[in-house]
Amino acid sequence: MRKQLFRVLFDVRKRNFINLSDQNWLLREIIPRFKGKKVRFAYVETVKGLEMMDTFRIQYAVKHLLLLEGKFELELFINPEEALQWLLGHGDDFYI
Repeated sequence: MRKQLFRVLFDVRKRNFINLSDQNWLLREIIPRFKGKKVRFAYVETVKGLEMMDTFRIQYAVKHLLLLEGKFELELFINPEEALQWLLGHGDDFYI
């Protein structure tokens, strides 16, 4: 059986922050497309961007409202090297 792996690194530091409408778009249109798959998203953001992002709402929605707990992992980072290490740091347990 062929195994696929979904790991994505987004470096959005040049955007200043992800505005609320884009956060809602991600929750409404993009994240639900990964239902039933193991996916790991790492976002690299500036300190200011993280302060302006509603991270608790996003994490709550992913885990509880979209019922993706344990299958969809989303973490936010300031350091791209740490994001990459987290993204690639898990072994075969992350396969679909």
